[in-house]
Amino acid sequence: MLRRFRFKMLLIVIIISVVLLPFIFVSSKLSSLENEVVVYLMERGYGVDEIGNTETAFGKLPTYSVWVTFADEPQFKYQYIKSGDRVMQLSYTVTNIGRNAGKMCLSMMRGS
Repeated sequence: MLRRFRFKMLLIVIIISVVLLPFIFVSSKLSSLENEVVVYLMERGYGVDEIGNTETAFGKLPTYSVWVTFADEPQFKYQYIKSGDRVMQLSYTVTNIGRNAGKMCLSMMRGS
């Protein structure tokens, strides 16, 4: 009876470990990359108050990335990745704030 209980508990622990370990690994990797990107930006002269918001992303390619929105430029988000030992900017996109500002400009131009 005790042997069967131990076997079931061991099986449960193994199953939980197999399911949770990938999530823990990805979360740890994203957190580490986010810290490295913030340090990279600070080394280039950006203050903590200038770095408005950071979001980590897990995807296909690049697998791990950090999106940064600067406080003085809320209409754009910049994507940073780590390649080898280097952190670098990969791309940027327009945020909802930027899209809405663009729509307002267009409507103002059409209305005049």
